[in-house]
Amino acid sequence: MGIEQDNLISREERNAIAEIEATTEILRLVVRLTGMRFAAIAKFADDDWVACSVNDQISLGIRTGESFPLEQSMCSNMIEERKTLYVPSISRDERYRSNIAAQRYGFDSCISVPIFVNSNELFGALCVLDPSAQLDQSTETLEALQIFCNLIGRIFSWHKEGVGAEAALAQ
Repeated sequence: MGIEQDNLISREERNAIAEIEATTEILRLVVRLTGMRFAAIAKFADDDWVACSVNDQISLGIRTGESFPLEQSMCSNMIEERKTLYVPSISRDERYRSNIAAQRYGFDSCISVPIFVNSNELFGALCVLDPSAQLDQSTETLEALQIFCNLIGRIFSWHKEGVGAEAALAQ
């Protein structure tokens, strides 16, 4: 039987572990809930879309840490509009048919839900993709994805606060 020793793992390490485990589980739930086979948490860093955590059951080829220009992503309008994007069939949608990321990675359906930290700061998005058209996502499913994004935003906010508090205590 192991003995728990809090001093062996710092608060920052515990927060990071919890963050990784929680976001991984959320992505697993998202894939199961939507029936879509790719989910990622993406950060908008300056002009880039960066994959922070990925659940890729179909080998789209987007890996954790990969980045590409935000303007080429399905999420680019989210900077201005700050709302969920649901495109059931990209190939049938004139606005998104020529999207570079959809063509490069071969997906035909997309749900992107904004993730906010510290209540109103846009961090990035939960991106859910599939090569097949997904015409039947319910309002309840989209609401559940928003709840997941709220949780992810809180996890990231708590982690940032924990790291900030650690730094303040170290000084």
